[in-house]
Amino acid sequence: MNDDPRQVQKIIIKDLFGRIRLVKDFANACLKEEKGCERTNRNQEIPDEDIGDVAVEGSHLEPSLAFIGVQGYRRINSGAAIFMADTSQETSPSNDTPSPDSGGSGKNPKSTKKWILENVLSLGLALLIVFMVRSSVVEAFKIPSGSMIPTLLIGDHIFVNKFAYGFKIPFSDLMADTPVYVVKREPPKRGDIIVFRFPKDDTQTLYYIKRVIGIPGDTVEIRDKALYVNQKAVLRETAAAEPAQKIFKSLDDPKYSSSNLDLFKEKIDLSEHFIMLDKNSFLNESFGPITVPPENLFVMGDNRDFSNDSRFWGYVPYNNVKGKAMVIWLSLWVSFSDSQFVFRPERIGTVLH
Repeated sequence: MNDDPRQVQKIIIKDLFGRIRLVKDFANACLKEEKGCERTNRNQEIPDEDIGDVAVEGSHLEPSLAFIGVQGYRRINSGAAIFMADTSQETSPSNDTPSPDSGGSGKNPKSTKKWILENVLSLGLALLIVFMVRSSVVEAFKIPSGSMIPTLLIGDHIFVNKFAYGFKIPFSDLMADTPVYVVKREPPKRGDIIVFRFPKDDTQTLYYIKRVIGIPGDTVEIRDKALYVNQKAVLRETAAAEPAQKIFKSLDDPKYSSSNLDLFKEKIDLSEHFIMLDKNSFLNESFGPITVPPENLFVMGDNRDFSNDSRFWGYVPYNNVKGKAMVIWLSLWVSFSDSQFVFRPERIGTVLH
């Protein structure tokens, strides 16, 4: 060849830039197909003997141009050819055919069993933690009756603090008649709202919620519907008009109206709460006096004339107490038989005292 070396240099440089664009496009394709890109990078290496052949073939050019231009030209062409060959092999239907060792499904049975075992163990551990917390720390209850109106309404969902009076070993109350406490704290006080296992229930599955009126050693008496503890009248006053109107409105029941019920604000020790008395009922005008025995509690509902409590079935042993009511987390009542749906969002987050 008798071409001008400078003219050949221009042609090679021009062609080199074109090949660089090809490499750039190829690199972008590699980013989308990472697997193909990795395979291409491995196959782009050119043996040293190829470099020698290129240098000999272009020996009529200047050495620098022969090595840089033509060698790069061959490297690009070789890499593109290899990539195209690998791509055709990768997209070949024969590669998608599972091997005989895989059993024709493409999945490893051992891996599947391991995955199932790990998930079952994780789920079992999570459930165990939930039940341990439910047994010893906090538990949710729903209010199905109106014995604690106006403090608690039918359909209120509450959290009960089981750690309030001590920390017990989880599930110990299910394995024995009495729970085993690791740490004991102060027992329930007057005015506390407690959840307890009903003492007269042989199945031990029925739970009540009431307010503590008398603790061990207290003398409890009712005279003309007025409550006395240790011969002292429990302070109470007629509820103010505004809170009374709000409470009666929230009840949304004709039998719970200001014409039938008296609403009072009562104070036992440090606990202030509202109670209701029926104007037309005289059955529970008087009670006692009685003295609360050791390790027992005397409880009553805030809806005094519509509550089945210690006045009728006796005391609550300490061991029956499950915890102290803390807060209302939901107020929702659904009755399909009566076609009722009541949702009270304003009660969510109400702290009980």
